[in-house]
Parts: sequence; C-alpha cells; structure tokens
Amino acid sequence: SSPSSKDTSPLEAKIVIDCLNKSKKENLDNFKGIEEKVWVQVGENDRVYAIVQEEKNKGKRSLDFFLLFNLTSLMFKDLQSGANLFAGIEHPNYNVRTPEIPRSIFESLA
Repeated sequence: SSPSSKDTSPLEAKIVIDCLNKSKKENLDNFKGIEEKVWVQVGENDRVYAIVQEEKNKGKRSLDFFLLFNLTSLMFKDLQSGANLFAGIEHPNYNVRTPEIPRSIFESLA
C-alpha cells in the first residue's frame, strides 16, 4: 500500500536532456516518458518514482523536467540516520542506477 499524503514530504529535482546536434534531436523520441521513470531510493525502502511538476521544451534541443518525489517521514529519518541515497532511471531505452550519492550532496535534504 502507498503511504498517505499526510505521511509524505516533497523532494524536488530537475533533469535536463540536452541534444546539441540533429542526430541527437532525432533520438529524443527514444526517451519519451523518461521523466516518469526517474526514481530515488533511501536505504532499503521502496523506490519513489517522480511526479512531473513541469516540462519545458527548449526549441526541441533540450527537455527540462521539474520533478517531485514524495518521501515518507520514515525515509527522511533514515536519511538523517545515515541511510544511503540512490537515484536512477528505469526506462526501456535508458536504464541506470547511480552509485551511492555522497552525503555531502544530500545532507541539506534531510
């Protein structure tokens, strides 16, 4: 079951897919829907997938996505207690998981 909205707090992020040449522009179609496949994971908790807040198309050269992740209070407590933070994308044409995100980057989030 998913946590109630009263038990969550937002974490905001931005991703940019930038295509500077024509062949890369044509590849943008291969990444349709990628913004809905971005996730974060705190420790052993379930992955939290992004909610798209805003999408900007800059002249078909780049796509900017402003994303929201609803983390539970337990996830924030786990971060404060030293749990690892990971992020990734689970898309058919681009599947990646980051190594552990260094504490120095996410300390201000918790």
